[in-house]
Amino acid sequence: MKKIIQLFLLLFILSILACKKEQFEPSIETLYGTWERQFDNNPIYNGLQIQLYANKAIVVSGTGRENFLDNIEKWRNIYPIRDSVFHYEDLGTDGRFYRGQFQYKIINDTTYLHCIIYNGAPGLGKNQTWKKI
Repeated sequence: MKKIIQLFLLLFILSILACKKEQFEPSIETLYGTWERQFDNNPIYNGLQIQLYANKAIVVSGTGRENFLDNIEKWRNIYPIRDSVFHYEDLGTDGRFYRGQFQYKIINDTTYLHCIIYNGAPGLGKNQTWKKI
């Protein structure tokens, strides 16, 4: 009788685990690749492209966009906070880095990062959207 109860208990636990909703939690490696800045409130930077790898992002197509020339480090110190939210530091137009966070989203098979720069960053561009290309 004890073995039957243990068996039912085991089956009950396994059935609960099988019903658990799988949650996609991207790693930093999931973010590797080229990202293009989308339309926001600072249109001069629309189309700016960065290459994200390790825990930083380098501008790969920024020529003609003021302070963000090719091969300059645009993001640094990227690490996951929770689920699909990451911490990072963003290079501002004044040449200083500002803390922020971004959320990884997939919409209609297209991958986006929605970025929010914390208070203290100068000017426009505190809310940014980047599309993986």
